[in-house]
Amino acid sequence: MIESGETNEQMFERLGLEKVRWLVSTGNMASQFVVPAIEWLSQRDKEERSDLEDNRELQMRTARSAKIAAQIAAIAAIITLIWEIVSKIWK
Repeated sequence: MIESGETNEQMFERLGLEKVRWLVSTGNMASQFVVPAIEWLSQRDKEERSDLEDNRELQMRTARSAKIAAQIAAIAAIITLIWEIVSKIWK
């Protein structure tokens, strides 16, 4: 399972998240690797949650910006319409 000179973390990275989860959950991982594997999985989950939160925050900011842009465009259209009406009346 572990290659010469390889750390537990390097082994877990090489195996990948899904395989490490599977090995731990099915009891097929050697006992000396179970606790480090669970700690590694926990750290990876925290990183993934953090990435998801960052992505959600970025999406919210983008949505707010799009909403503001749409409001500005609507205001500009109204002003243009009013300007057209007023300019026809003053002719």
